[in-house]
Amino acid sequence: MRREKALGRREKALKRWEKALRKREEALERREEVLRRKKEVLKRKEEALGKREKALKKREEALERREKALGRREEALGRREEVLGRKKEALGRRKKALERRP
Repeated sequence: MRREKALGRREKALKRWEKALRKREEALERREEVLRRKKEVLKRKEEALGKREKALKKREEALERREKALGRREEALGRREEVLGRKKEALGRRKKALERRP
């Protein structure tokens, strides 16, 4: 009788241990699934960030090109202003020369 009770208690303890082990395994599987999903989300975010960085780099390059073009235009405008200034000076000299003529 004692042996049967002890055996019954051992079987119950073994079943409780099996149940606890099964619950731990299920919890571990859930945690692994959560971790897997988090890694997937992180990967998508990293890809999106890479795309944004690439687009930003292209924009920066385009801005640099525009700035260079603007610099060239400003230089050309400065040269034109110099030419215009010289022409005005020459025109002024011609007018004075015409005024001096009798």
